[in-house]
Amino acid sequence: MRVWGYRILNVLGHILHLGIVGFIVVGWIPRTLRPWHLGLIALTLAAWIVFGACPLTEAQWAVRRRLGLGKDSSGPYIPFLIRKLTRRPVDTARIDKAVTFFSAGLALLSLGLNAADLWARLGR
Repeated sequence: MRVWGYRILNVLGHILHLGIVGFIVVGWIPRTLRPWHLGLIALTLAAWIVFGACPLTEAQWAVRRRLGLGKDSSGPYIPFLIRKLTRRPVDTARIDKAVTFFSAGLALLSLGLNAADLWARLGR
């Protein structure tokens, strides 16, 4: 693949990452999207547990390495994003713990809301 192809893949990786993160943060709000939210957050948490990292992040890091951007292409995506946006060093371990805690809380919230919605549909 040519360099421009990798550049496009890198941009698409960022767009996909931001879309997934955004949906995980607010996707539980609309009742109609709650089952999708629960599925996505479960899939994300399962990927972290099974693979130890997000497969999308690993694919994006491979693309960035092909572009010669390897020095910034390791570790979790959220600390990378914060570092790029603030242009300051960040405590990756602390941010990763916060993301894990926040994601687990959103997963529990989504599970509870989906259970309540199911309970209501069953007329209980």
